[in-house]
This record gives sequence, C-alpha cells and structure tokens, in this order.
Amino acid sequence: MRRFWPVLVAVGLLGCQAPEGKLAPELVPEAPEAASAQVAIGLPPRLEESELRLFHSGASFRLGEPYDQAMAVFPMPKSAFEFNELPLPLQKNYVGRGWETSRLGFGVVLHNDRVLLAVSQTDRADAATAEQFLKAYDDAFTTLQPITVEDGRVKARFFEQAGQRLMLLVVNDGDIHLTAALGQIELMDAIGANPAKVREGVASMVEAFRPRTGREP
Repeated sequence: MRRFWPVLVAVGLLGCQAPEGKLAPELVPEAPEAASAQVAIGLPPRLEESELRLFHSGASFRLGEPYDQAMAVFPMPKSAFEFNELPLPLQKNYVGRGWETSRLGFGVVLHNDRVLLAVSQTDRADAATAEQFLKAYDDAFTTLQPITVEDGRVKARFFEQAGQRLMLLVVNDGDIHLTAALGQIELMDAIGANPAKVREGVASMVEAFRPRTGREP
C-alpha cells in the first residue's frame, strides 16, 4: 500500500493502475498546493442518532467514540507501522492516527480524541471476501436506502444518516481492493468520499482500461 491518506482523494482511492502502470488522470492525489481549503468542523451535538458504524471481526464502532475504542475494533498488527498524518484538506484542528501494513490499513481523524472520520482498507482481497464485505453492511442497514455506483471494475455503496456517510468501495484493477470509510458528511466530501467523486473516478478508470486501437494522434 502507498501512503495511507492520499489514496482516498477521488475514487481510484486504492491506486488503480492504468495498463501502462500510471495512475489514471482523475485518480492522481492532489499536490499540497492544490488541496482544497482547510476544513474545520467539530463534533455534531447528537452523534448517537446514526445507526452507521464500521465493522471488523464481529465488532463495530460509531463516530464520536474515542480513539482507543476504534483501535480495539481495528487492532494494529505486529507487522504494521503507525502513522500520525491527516488528509491534506483536514490539516487544521484535527489529529490523524492509524496503522498500515503491506495489505491492510486503518486510519482516523480525531477531534478532542473523538473519531470524526475512520477508514479501513484491504488490498489483494479475494472475490468471496469482497462479496461478504458488501453483504455484511447491506444486511446491517436494511432500513437505509444506499446510493449505488457500479461500472465493471468498481462497486460502491453510500449510506447516509444524521449528517454521517458510510462509503463502501470495491475496486478491481487486477487485484481487488476494499475500502470502508465512515465520517461526517462535510469531512467525507473534503477527502472526495462521495458519489460524485466516485462517478468521476469510474469514468477515468474505464477510459484508462479501454483497449487502444491504432496510433495515438
């Protein structure tokens, strides 16, 4: 895996490779000077209204819970290294923490030690794991109607409730990559985790993988 947060800007989100080994144009992370304006958002007053949560190994946690609770659900493997970084638009008033291995990653954005945004990533998953990944969330939130974006190599689900958004993303670029991101809608928009950005990324990915015929002009 590459540096954790940059892969969340737009949809390639997991480093989808064009056939020549270059990132599709819309999937290249923004340079610091091109990043959106810094976002400063505090905890909303009633986080408990939302059913949305992240799952892992039979456990789960919600936004607004402390960092230690998130780490209890997503414990750091012995082979992981810890990081203390933030997505570029969120440099002000927040703390970023998490861990990463060659295949797995988990990161959070904190304000006063409370989780405002959390992301888990898995690289090189198998098809059965990807199917179960989506099914687990679909089964958990049957009363919510997701927004779905699908186009061949990409499957995405977006659930929203009480000012929060859950994004589930399966990308197949030869390897299967899974992303689950849960956060306040404003913060999710700031890192590009929304349906519009995913649709843009899908269009770029389709173009990147389109078979070429003849010579380029």
